[in-house]
Amino acid sequence: MLFKQIICFFCTIIFATVSYSSPGISDLALKQFGFTAAIGYTGYQNMHQPDGQTPLLRLALIKPLSITKKYNAGLELGVQTGNTMTLNLPQNTVDAIGGLNVQTVMKPLVDVLVYISAPINNSTFDLILKGGTAYRSWQLLDRCSGLSRFDGEVQAGVGYRANQTIQVSVLYQGIYGASPHFVANIAQDTCSVSNIPIQQGVLLNFTYSV
Repeated sequence: MLFKQIICFFCTIIFATVSYSSPGISDLALKQFGFTAAIGYTGYQNMHQPDGQTPLLRLALIKPLSITKKYNAGLELGVQTGNTMTLNLPQNTVDAIGGLNVQTVMKPLVDVLVYISAPINNSTFDLILKGGTAYRSWQLLDRCSGLSRFDGEVQAGVGYRANQTIQVSVLYQGIYGASPHFVANIAQDTCSVSNIPIQQGVLLNFTYSV
């Protein structure tokens, strides 16, 4: 799968960076950690608009694994707000299940990302790439059963280092999924989905390192 290839790419870079960094720099990375707070806006495919689009809040703990003059690399553990929205279904399907739209709740997600950042032409601006997996739980209200699963996640963008401890960045966020396959069992008055929708948005990150 694509997100597995992305994770392997990031892990290869981090391994190479750690292998060729000096002992002093590696010791520095082991002593540091950071926090990220982000606000943003995200959209879910296959949802009625505008409730498929929503503001978001994201919080994350950052653990550097390697700090060099060319690259910074490490791990990020985050949580992010969800959304309440209506599944976009054909009208004949809505009529078959009683004429009511299917209300859904995307619960807050948890993700684990591998990140790497590199300065652009030795400036205070960094190119930032992140890849990993997000655990999402999607609940369909009323008589429908929900779904929980791991999906691949990618973030990419540009950051500005105000000083050694504070960075502001703008990132694209994409969480892989698929078009929800909605199945209604009219005889048993139940329904289910087999996929969680794709999610894409923009994040404004504020990172503090200690």
